[in-house]
Amino acid sequence: AVVSTQSTGIQIKQAPNYIVEVKNPRMSSVFETLATSHGTSIGFHGTHTENVFSILQKGLCGHLNKRALFGAGTYLSTDLEVAMSFAKQGKSWPYSRICQNMICVLVCKVINSDQVKQGKEKLSGISIHTESLPHNYYVVKNNDHVTVTHVLLYTSRARHQS
Repeated sequence: AVVSTQSTGIQIKQAPNYIVEVKNPRMSSVFETLATSHGTSIGFHGTHTENVFSILQKGLCGHLNKRALFGAGTYLSTDLEVAMSFAKQGKSWPYSRICQNMICVLVCKVINSDQVKQGKEKLSGISIHTESLPHNYYVVKNNDHVTVTHVLLYTSRARHQS
């Protein structure tokens, strides 16, 4: 089954149990200005469930990432399955009526700028990319160039409501 969200045009092959839209009134006016002048793309960010609340409060902060194989920054992918491979299952809060365990993947808008390193498209089965960056990866060097729009929640088991 393919899930499509009308507001973003995103198509998701592996349907999440829940899709939460993120509305952040503190979203950087810098992001909005850059989005208008440069345009945006969509990327997925897999993370530990425990990090989601902090990311929603403070945004994605590249300096906090532990991986830097392709340079410093926040890593995203155009491929949901790649992002899911970095998302680690975590426990829900004790009184959640949604689930006991979940995996979270963030859907993000990324500014199309030189502050975002993007792998190039595959050509005849050979990946042509910048500095060995895989074709379906983004590395965002500037925190103002990425914002979270949705959280995809994959739950292991729904709780029964009493």
